[in-house]
Amino acid sequence: MSAKKVFNADEVAASILKSPKYRAIAPDAVNRIAAEECQKGGADCEKRARNRLHQIADAFMNQKEQSMLWDMLERGDLDAALSQHASTRERMATREEYMSLIARHCPPGGIICDAACGLDPLMLGAAGYAVRGLDIQMTCVDVINAWARRESWDVKAEGADLLGRAELPKSDLTLFMKLLPVLDAQRAGEGMRLLSLSSSPRVIVSFPTRTLGGRGVGMERNYGERV
Repeated sequence: MSAKKVFNADEVAASILKSPKYRAIAPDAVNRIAAEECQKGGADCEKRARNRLHQIADAFMNQKEQSMLWDMLERGDLDAALSQHASTRERMATREEYMSLIARHCPPGGIICDAACGLDPLMLGAAGYAVRGLDIQMTCVDVINAWARRESWDVKAEGADLLGRAELPKSDLTLFMKLLPVLDAQRAGEGMRLLSLSSSPRVIVSFPTRTLGGRGVGMERNYGERV
């Protein structure tokens, strides 16, 4: 009987990061997922890792939308930029209500930590908030930081793999917008674990009621009983 082939996680991660589709994903996330799939074994470990990475990050903003962000930065077209990210685009539809919610829970001059932020820090920065954003999508991170520097906003973003993260930035308000189910789908209980790390006096948590395709998922009942 031949020995089971062992795949090198570093090599698998390096191969994934060569692909334009995944080059903009936080390397820590790629390394973790590659290691998990290699540990499971099987010749399709790299394919499985790529599929997981797509489900986590690429579904919210495709390559064309990512490339268009830089053109919008050059033009200073904030609303067009915000519309490129699926979750931020959804929030724009109720922007007045959303910003009113933020204002009720974050004092003037306060700092907001936005976990899995998408492009939301640009919306919050334009409203005068200081923001510390965390996201797996490095294109979001780079555009946020470039835009904030140009506008002299106190807004910073960093590429982050939130699964297993040990700490969150100190803030007056922490946002977990539709994040917990994404984490729990990868590791049971991970969403509540990350929520417990927040040291801010106020936390806003939201849950998806439908998939990106519009199918109802019943999250309001599931998480309403747990939080």
